[in-house]
Amino acid sequence: MAVVPSKATATACAAEGAGTGATSDPAAVDVASLEVVSVEGDGRIAVSDGLVRAQLDAARALEARGARVRTAKVAGLSRSIEIWSAMLDAAGGPSFSELLGNGREIAAARELYRFAFGRSPHTLPAIALALLEKVPKLIPEHGRRLVALGAKLKQELVELIGPRGVMLYPSHTRPAPRHHRSMFPPWNWGYTAILNVVELPVTQVPLGLDADGVPLGVQVAAVHGNDHLSIAAALSLEDTFGGWVPPRLARR
Repeated sequence: MAVVPSKATATACAAEGAGTGATSDPAAVDVASLEVVSVEGDGRIAVSDGLVRAQLDAARALEARGARVRTAKVAGLSRSIEIWSAMLDAAGGPSFSELLGNGREIAAARELYRFAFGRSPHTLPAIALALLEKVPKLIPEHGRRLVALGAKLKQELVELIGPRGVMLYPSHTRPAPRHHRSMFPPWNWGYTAILNVVELPVTQVPLGLDADGVPLGVQVAAVHGNDHLSIAAALSLEDTFGGWVPPRLARR
């Protein structure tokens, strides 16, 4: 997942791809030509009102610049975490549990017990992932069904976004939480993980601060090879919302 670029970064990106044809120039994209689809949640894990409003503001900002905006719901996103786990397992390579153990698989159930007493070196989301990734191996047929659902979801998202489109999608379930609060519940990462595993290019865009001075943002996704469209939309939103601003200290 890419961080929203400055205009200088976007220019460098275009120059780097100019000789290879691998990248188009985001600065050459007419935002008014974009088809924007806003998906406000996965239908399963609720998103805070503040982030939903921020995403709506982003959609309106792009619409004000001539883009065609519509909203949509994608039923397959409700199984994002299961699909992510199955597709990651099917891709092969070291397991997440092995990565946690520096090449040797950790005993996830034991680490969960140790975590309850403050004795595990791993975070709760990491342990939960190590447990979750075992499911496809324990129930292979279930894993194959989820991989098939993942392929179907990828195709659905590609068709939804289209060759001249971008998709707005939440980055998280709530504005930036305090340290450690993101671990409870340990599955909020699903909003970014699913776009990673279906291999869509994404630009993360800051959208200012909420009433408590905490950062807001949204993901802008495009189809494969259309990174320049997500970056162009991000640059447009940067102009409207001012780009990244430092958060204010606030009690929450």
